Formats: sequence, C-alpha cells, structure tokens
Amino acid sequence: MGLDPETVHRAIAIGSGALSIVPYSGFLIIFNNLTGLTMKDTFKNGFISISVTHWIAMTVIVIMALLGLA
Repeated sequence: MGLDPETVHRAIAIGSGALSIVPYSGFLIIFNNLTGLTMKDTFKNGFISISVTHWIAMTVIVIMALLGLA
C-alpha cells in the first residue's frame, strides 16, 4: 500500500496505549488500592487523561503521515 512501516508502527504503538485504561488493568487496581479511592472516583479522569490523549496523538500521527510529514 506504500505505507512506511516505521510510521505504521508508531501509529499503532500510540493508539494501543489507549487500551491501558481498561477497568481491570494492573495500574488502576494498584493506584486505587494505594490511594483508597474507588473505580467510580478515578475512572472518568483516567479515561480522559489516558485514552483521549492517546487517540488524539494517534490522529495527529496519521494526519502527519498522510501529509508526508512523519
């Protein structure tokens, strides 16, 4: 398809980071145990700070690749 493998790998690596916010991830379980917070208290902020930012970064990389800048 004429895509640069390095750029495809970069976009996939950034995009896959969005999956790290799933409720059963080790990070969230440990963080909630250490702070004494519940999943209800932390999931909204965690979703915004991790998932949304990764999807925005992936979108930027894809646009840059389409424009030939990446």
